[in-house]
Amino acid sequence: MSQALQSPACKVTTLSLSDNQITDDGVISLSQALQSSACKVTSLNVCANEIFDASVASLSQALQSSACKVTTLALGYNLITDAGVISLSQALQSSACKVTALGLSNTLIADAGVTSLSQALQSSACKVTTLYLDFTQITDDGVASLSQALQSSACKVTILDLDNNQITNDGVASLCQALQSPACKIIRLFLGKNSITDAGVISLSQALQSSACKVTALFLDNNQITDAGVTSLCQALQSSACKVTKLNLRNNPIADAGVTSLSQALQSSTQKPDLFLI
Repeated sequence: MSQALQSPACKVTTLSLSDNQITDDGVISLSQALQSSACKVTSLNVCANEIFDASVASLSQALQSSACKVTTLALGYNLITDAGVISLSQALQSSACKVTALGLSNTLIADAGVTSLSQALQSSACKVTTLYLDFTQITDDGVASLSQALQSSACKVTILDLDNNQITNDGVASLCQALQSPACKIIRLFLGKNSITDAGVISLSQALQSSACKVTALFLDNNQITDAGVTSLCQALQSSACKVTKLNLRNNPIADAGVTSLSQALQSSTQKPDLFLI
C-alpha cells in the first residue's frame, strides 16, 4: 500500500486503517510514503493497532516534510506514551507540519505528554484546532498546562476533548481562567466522565458569563453534578454574555429541582439552547 501511495496515479486522500494489526514496521513504511511528493493523503486513521512510540517518531519525521499533506491524524487506542507525544509535539512546531486535527484518545498519555503538547500549541507554527485527549491519564496538573496554552494568542484550538480522565474541580478552575481570556478560542469543551462536582460547575458558570468566553457546546455528562450545580448553570444560561447552545448533563445525580431550574432557564435564556440531554 505504501508503494501505491507514492504512485502519481494514486488518488487516495483519506486512509483509514483502524482496528487492524499494524505494527511499528508498517507505520514506518507509511511514513516514508507520506514524504513522497506524489502522495495525496490528507487524512490518516491508524487507531486501534499495535503502534508504539517508535511509530510515532517515524510519523513525526514525515509530518515535518514539506511534501507531507496530512491535516487529520488519528492515533487513538494504541500504546503511545509521553515519549511518543514529545516527538509529535516537536513535529507540530514545524512550519511544514499541516496537522489541524489530532486524535490521541485512549492512549497512555499522562501529564508529561500534555505539558509538551501545551508547549507546541503555543507555537505560532502549530496549526492544531481540534484536539482529542479523552480516555487518557491526564490529571489537574496536565489541565493546568493546557489552560496556560489556551491563553496564548498563538494557540488555535477550538475543540478540546478531555472526557474520561482524572480531572477534578481544581482542573476545571484552571480551565475557567483560560475560558475567560480573550485569547482563548475554545467553542466545544468535553469534560464528561471525570470527577467534577457542583464546585467545579459553579466555576464554569462564572466563566460562561464572561463576554470573552466563546463556548457554545459544553459536555458534562457522567460527573457528580447535583441540583446546586444545575442552578448555577441556569443562571449562566440566562446571561446575555453566555453563548452556550448545547449542554450535555446526562448521567448526573440531578433531581426534580434541577430539572425545574433548567425548564425555567430554557424559557428565559437569551440564547435559547437547542439541546439539553439530562
